[in-house]
Amino acid sequence: MRATSFFSSFLLSQLAAAAVPHLAAPAVPPPATYVIPKGRVEGTTAADSVVGVTAFDGPHISVNNGSAYQWWYFDAVSPDADTIVVAQFYPGWLPDASAILLNVVYPNGTLIDQKIPAGALQLSTTGDGSQGYVDNGAMTWFGASDLSAYHLTLDLPEVGISGTITMRSKAPAHVAGGLNVPGASFDYAPFLAWGNPVPDADATVDLVVNGTSLSFTGTGYHDQNWGAATYGNNLNQWYWGHSSVGIYSLVFFYHLDEELNVTSSGYLARNGEPIISGFSNVEVTPQGPGTSVPLVNGATIEGWEVRINDTQHGEFLFNIENTVLTSRDRIYSRYIGRTTGGPVGGGNQTGVAVVELMKNRLMVLQGLQ
Repeated sequence: MRATSFFSSFLLSQLAAAAVPHLAAPAVPPPATYVIPKGRVEGTTAADSVVGVTAFDGPHISVNNGSAYQWWYFDAVSPDADTIVVAQFYPGWLPDASAILLNVVYPNGTLIDQKIPAGALQLSTTGDGSQGYVDNGAMTWFGASDLSAYHLTLDLPEVGISGTITMRSKAPAHVAGGLNVPGASFDYAPFLAWGNPVPDADATVDLVVNGTSLSFTGTGYHDQNWGAATYGNNLNQWYWGHSSVGIYSLVFFYHLDEELNVTSSGYLARNGEPIISGFSNVEVTPQGPGTSVPLVNGATIEGWEVRINDTQHGEFLFNIENTVLTSRDRIYSRYIGRTTGGPVGGGNQTGVAVVELMKNRLMVLQGLQ
């Protein structure tokens, strides 16, 4: 049976109370409600670029017109780095429908990679959190007003998947250039805005996939991207990832434009408190035979080196060893990995990671990547 009601406010309040205390923004927008139609809608739109105008995890464009875009992304990874669940709601994925992008990998290597047509999204915001309900209850999510907890429900009989993912955040929200404070910028690169409500979380997954249980307790993550026009026109490659590494929560972006100019962003929290968050502080280098920056055809990506430098807190080095390639085509790849690292010259921590590689579509089709 498809879910037809919102998650109880009582349970959500209990999740929030159990989460690690966060740095809170001084003020939050008032509650609001929205309906985002299925498919694409004609019209022009602007994109929110400043924190505090609307809820941090609310909608940030007014029209999904085929050029403008936005999506809500959630993932959860097992502690053995062999299992992942990714659920992403993408309004206007098709001319006449939105889509739920689903990526599931079992410990035995079984892979599910589906793009499921979906209806309209009813969205409400309270504080900085969002509560989303996709038509027929295909996907719902319920975020605490302070972003300390999220509960995601999937009910997709057409692909035989149903169940829940619960996240209790371990680190406070941020943007590429800093933390979640009014006036901070969401902008990361041309036509690419980004907010990270849940950089790291304790996650509990309880799904049934084609009659087989998929349950684990691991790490979780949630972010949102949007823009008023296609970001890929100004892209050569980007490397993005997040990792829960012992006492550290790590998120990184490494973006190369068509002229190979680099925009980088690194976020690092220690025991739930952010110590580094901003631009131009991280270097991400693919590892393996034939790898380079940017990557070229024929390279074998075995992992990633992530190096963060900060004038106050020093240098940190994290090495991510790819364990599972969860989704791959010529333009886009996603990996699960095992992470080892910490402060250079200090003790190493271990954990799990998710890393994505995005290439320029036109350059790939021309055989240049």
